[in-house]
Amino acid sequence: MVATMICTSMDKRSILPTIVPTARAFLVLWPVLTLTQQLSPIRMHECGLSKGGMGEVYLAQDTRLPRRVAVKVIHCDHQPYPDAKTSQQAERLFQREMKALSLLDHPHILNFYDFNEEQTAQGSLIYMVMPYRPEGSLVDWLLRHGSLLLPLQDVSALITQAASVLQHAHDQQIVHQDVKPSNFLVRINPDTPTHPDLFLVDFGIAKIFSATSLTNQSVRGTAVYMAPEQWCSEPVAATDQYALAIMAYQLLTGQLPFQGRTQQIMYQHLTVSPSPPSQYNAQLTAAIDAVILRALAKKAEERFPTIKAFALALQQALVYSDLHATLEISSLEAEQGGQHVVTLADQRQVTVTIPPNVQHGQCLQLKDLGMPYYEHGPCGPLLLTLHIVQAQASTTPSKSNVADLLPTTSDVDIRFSALTTPFMPAPALEPLMLSGAVPAAFAAPTIYARNTIYARMQLLTPQTLLLSLIVLLLIINSFVVGSVISNIAANNIHATATAQTIANNNATVQAIITHNNTTATAVARATAASLAANAQPYQILGTLVWVDRLNKANKWHKGSNTDWGGRCQFVHGTFQITQSPTDKLFPCNERTKYSNFVFEVKMRINQGDCGGLTIRDSNDSSGRDYLLEVCQDGYYRFYKYTSNNHSMALKSGKAPAINRGTGQLNVIAVVANGSNFDMYINAQKIDTATDSAYSRGTLGLLASASAKLTTVAYQDARLWMI
Repeated sequence: MVATMICTSMDKRSILPTIVPTARAFLVLWPVLTLTQQLSPIRMHECGLSKGGMGEVYLAQDTRLPRRVAVKVIHCDHQPYPDAKTSQQAERLFQREMKALSLLDHPHILNFYDFNEEQTAQGSLIYMVMPYRPEGSLVDWLLRHGSLLLPLQDVSALITQAASVLQHAHDQQIVHQDVKPSNFLVRINPDTPTHPDLFLVDFGIAKIFSATSLTNQSVRGTAVYMAPEQWCSEPVAATDQYALAIMAYQLLTGQLPFQGRTQQIMYQHLTVSPSPPSQYNAQLTAAIDAVILRALAKKAEERFPTIKAFALALQQALVYSDLHATLEISSLEAEQGGQHVVTLADQRQVTVTIPPNVQHGQCLQLKDLGMPYYEHGPCGPLLLTLHIVQAQASTTPSKSNVADLLPTTSDVDIRFSALTTPFMPAPALEPLMLSGAVPAAFAAPTIYARNTIYARMQLLTPQTLLLSLIVLLLIINSFVVGSVISNIAANNIHATATAQTIANNNATVQAIITHNNTTATAVARATAASLAANAQPYQILGTLVWVDRLNKANKWHKGSNTDWGGRCQFVHGTFQITQSPTDKLFPCNERTKYSNFVFEVKMRINQGDCGGLTIRDSNDSSGRDYLLEVCQDGYYRFYKYTSNNHSMALKSGKAPAINRGTGQLNVIAVVANGSNFDMYINAQKIDTATDSAYSRGTLGLLASASAKLTTVAYQDARLWMI
């Protein structure tokens, strides 16, 4: 290509010193760049963009296309006694590196338009023509940004971009060897105004420069970023990871881990462990320290396996938080100490030692027992808060989806709400309504009147009616004989009438008896049909208390909480619960408190993750209850909650009885009898849990959105009292 040098009074925005090229350098540069005679005789330092340890960068004009370009010029001096073989090897290396770089295709690589090498009496000139980025380098952008440190998420975004392009190069067996902020050009992106797009430049220049020079000039200006193996001329892919970790250290803390003269810096890189970044920035966690220090390991094999893995680990460490849990212990254990097996939120079981003479509310920091800082990384601490109670209690791990939200209706129990919510008084129990064919005698509101009549009629049995009529006849006959003996004819007439009356009465009584027998049979059949339809298929016998088809407000009512993202409503003849934000669950509670019972309901997960029940819910701000979670992937979990944000899994597993997948119908049931809880899916017993913490509370239905929006529909709830 043909390029013309542009000489203007530009802002010197580059962090590298402005160059003042010598006349000799300019004269040599002239034929290489094929400059036209339009160049005016002005001061050459106005043409220089920047200068570094590996050459100079000029602004030029493409004479064939209306565009400005940047020209990187590298001047390599000959050795005092030139070796033709070495020069040929260097030239072949240059050609090979340029061809390899031309194969790189990545959105964060600044490709080049042209390249060439020119031999002169003083040495060789290498130049590369690249796109011109007027915003400058990352160093320029940071200087414009000011002295304040970048937010952690912006640091992560920049490191992720850099790691992405370097990983692409490593996949092509290319090691950059000169990763530093000044080798990343920037472009302002309106979609991400808090951080720019990065473009990596100077691929392979360090290797070419060192191969064609007497001394390793690549140390100049980049010593602070060089890995130990690079000082020994043995760079590998992990060398770039080390340099990028230095760059991340600088962005996170505002300073470099190693400083001083070149020899001092080299000594520190080879022998001195860097200080943790958190020593200079109190906002940084131990997780971030662990990631940065691993990437800065002296041995390349002790760093992350890839530079992409380093960037991913840094992302995970930036959002890491310590694991909290609560352990309830007795006053005797608080005094004497002891050991406990604690089940954590990720189902791990760890053994913790309680020292003697602990206090209520004391927090123990247990090293290496928490969550990993990053995937496959070391674990952080477990922060265990001790609650002293009179009786021995179980442990309660923390749950991630904790929020302080006030319910918008008193009908909805928001899981993990830490605010006290007044609840409406429990409504009076409604008349028993059995599903199936129910006779008119049991239809509200005349149920009580009809039942009273029926009960009274049951007292007049056929034997009782016959005996009463015989006594009545004797009394009548005595009265007739004693009062009118003289009038036999009249008595005969009266006796005939009386006999007729008796016959009529007998017929009436028989009709009444027949009617009552027919009615009793019909009622008995209807009752038997209803009881058969609501037969309890579980092992413990109980008395059916109520049936709620869940197609309208009865035991459950609609409600919602827009801040939390949950809703309970009646849709298409079912009671539907929706939870939209993930990692949360939304229960809707019935308000009557029960102790020992069998509860059954039909559940269909229309979309999302899990549904289930809350059992013996305290129905107040304490959040104490048991919770059965049944998921469409075939797994179930039975939790005990000791507070709004602390729980432990009493039982969990995978049940073949669960109809897997969304849209599948599952009948879930729990038999709560004292401290025992039997769990059933589709009339098959899947597990049993034992715990005596809570003996009484309300029932609830729920939607649990662990990874995606979840909608669960319920119908035909039934409860038997034990």
